Amino acid sequence: MRYTRWLICLPLGLCLATWTGHASAQSLEERVRKLEEQLKIVQKETEKEKKPGTFRVYWKDGLRFDTADKAFQMKLGGRIQLDWAVFDEDTDTVNSSIGSVPNGVEFRRARLFLEGLVHDRFEFKSQFDFAGAEVSIKDLYMGVRDLPVVGKFRVGHYKQPFSLEELTSSKYITFMERGLPNVFSVGRQTGLGVWSTALDKRMTWAIGGFTVSDGDSGDSFDVGKAGAELGLALRVTGLPWYEDKGKRLAHLGVSYSYQNQPRDEIRFRQRPEAHLAPRYVDTGTFDAKNNNRVGVEAALVYDRFSVQGELIGDFVKRKASGVNNPNFGGAYLYGSYFLTDDHRPYKTSSGAFDKVKPKNPLFNGNGGMGAWEVAARYSYLDLDDEGISGGTLNDFTFGLNWYLTTNYRVSFNYVRAHRNGVGDTNIFQMRTQVFF
Repeated sequence: MRYTRWLICLPLGLCLATWTGHASAQSLEERVRKLEEQLKIVQKETEKEKKPGTFRVYWKDGLRFDTADKAFQMKLGGRIQLDWAVFDEDTDTVNSSIGSVPNGVEFRRARLFLEGLVHDRFEFKSQFDFAGAEVSIKDLYMGVRDLPVVGKFRVGHYKQPFSLEELTSSKYITFMERGLPNVFSVGRQTGLGVWSTALDKRMTWAIGGFTVSDGDSGDSFDVGKAGAELGLALRVTGLPWYEDKGKRLAHLGVSYSYQNQPRDEIRFRQRPEAHLAPRYVDTGTFDAKNNNRVGVEAALVYDRFSVQGELIGDFVKRKASGVNNPNFGGAYLYGSYFLTDDHRPYKTSSGAFDKVKPKNPLFNGNGGMGAWEVAARYSYLDLDDEGISGGTLNDFTFGLNWYLTTNYRVSFNYVRAHRNGVGDTNIFQMRTQVFF
């Protein structure tokens, strides 16, 4: 009986084993076939992306569209800055023309832009700001890259080459607002210019001619008549010391701007480094044929520590005869220190500072807390000279920045503003910012 069982079970087991092995082989072949089909699909998609006319869509600090050969590139981005401010004035300030300043909140900037490169040489950018329930043109230009000698050529509405702090984007400046001397920085106008680098990008230079118009769009070009005149701006910077991809550097620069004034008049006025505040100093409108601006700038970065300063003077030529020409000026100096192992990045192609990229961003899965920076600034502006009584303003500003990621930032600023002959104001403000 026992041998009979063996005779029955042995062939049955062999058959079962053979059938199982055959099924496993079929299953493996099926998997291999499916993988080969998927590989063919991936290869087809890859070959498709390699075609020069095919755009690849991806995210890198903004939504980007690039062809495989990088001959055509586009980027869609923007920024949102939301500010809160609380004001505490002394009695003398409240009783002056400044008065009591209400606390407030505002969208400081709300921008969208599209920029790109066509045929690997032709650039363009269009940027609009929607803050304050109004639409204003910021950047709107086109240009050509990699030209012999001059490097880049640009025509349209963009920033004049003047001042380190002005040419550092508002997304990347250390404090919520630029220093008081920024009142002399022209900012964006319509014109054309060229700029380039030299000495292995240890030097930059830029020069341009612009219309001097009243509106933010700079769309008036009626030379010699009321509404617009011509201006000139140039800037040269150098890096006498540059190490470790910018972790340690020394920056020096000089800027110059000349402008014929629309309607032969000019006005300077400035807020105390808080956009929700009124203008604390104001020359009022007075006659002026033209004015020359000169600025010198310096910055030092040594690992976590940095220092930056500028001195700007504005020399006005009055139209009226028999009156002396007034000279105005201002300066700022500040230092910053990162509590985390981070530093201020520098962009050698433009001679200005770039965005902070935290080494350990928040929610990176490794307990990252972002980058933390403390900073202090003294800023000074004098608008009194030759019968023009615009006032003199001194600001002490203390800041704390938390860079959660490359694109998210929270800033806290305390400003102690002193208007000479008037009084003091304490300003507590905060900004939340996102950009891409």
